[in-house]
Amino acid sequence: MARKVYQVIGYLNQTIQLTVGGTKTRIEFRGGSRHPKVKQGQFVTSDKEVQNALEDGALFNVSYKLIKIDNKRTEEEEVVLSPEARITLLTELNANLEVAVEKLEKKLAKAGDPEILKDKEAEIAAYKVQVKELKGIIEKNEKASKKQEKKEEVKEDDPIVYTDVINMQQARDILVSKHGQDISKLPNGASVKNKAKDLAIQFPNWK
Repeated sequence: MARKVYQVIGYLNQTIQLTVGGTKTRIEFRGGSRHPKVKQGQFVTSDKEVQNALEDGALFNVSYKLIKIDNKRTEEEEVVLSPEARITLLTELNANLEVAVEKLEKKLAKAGDPEILKDKEAEIAAYKVQVKELKGIIEKNEKASKKQEKKEEVKEDDPIVYTDVINMQQARDILVSKHGQDISKLPNGASVKNKAKDLAIQFPNWK
């Protein structure tokens, strides 16, 4: 029997519940970690019934995916994503989960068997929990992205420092030759210093 490895999507670790051969079965994706690099949790099985249940489930390729068959990779494992890429991925996952919930709710409306109703309600509730969790993760990643953008903005505005400039003439030459300033507008030390300040340029050794 083929040995298959499944990997959770969007989480480090995750537990889901599937019906396998008429029995409710817990599927646990474990081994996820953040260090030294991000690794998503995995679940390994050689049981054909479990494999079929996983691959026939509404969350297949939404909350988890198949990555290996008998140690042959079917696709690349999850890689470290930038905040922007992660937000895009999680938003797509969230949309897919909401579609899955909608489909299940339609099936639920048509179902008449009390046991089916009970199973579907539990499945929908589980999916809704995942939707809520994903929204929380998306919000965290959006905040991380905005924080990174602010850091980059600060970095872009870091002053340009010329340590070898020691007088007004040298400072003015720098402003004219390297920063395109009009020499006629830099007649004295005060005007040179003001223009340097406007351009976030520093001459620490010009006293």
